[in-house]
Amino acid sequence: MRVFIDSGGFLAVMDRDDPLHRAARDISARLESIRAQLYTSNFIVMRDIFDYVDF
Repeated sequence: MRVFIDSGGFLAVMDRDDPLHRAARDISARLESIRAQLYTSNFIVMRDIFDYVDF
């Protein structure tokens, strides 16, 4: 199974203070248990770079 992931999901898994951390962690564990392939798009990566880097 392939699952499209937006960066918000990755961030929620890593940030214990995120309100969605527990849910994201549980979903992440389920996806890992079924060996899902996670992927994103170039657009998402570029959007995040431009959101976090001051040019």
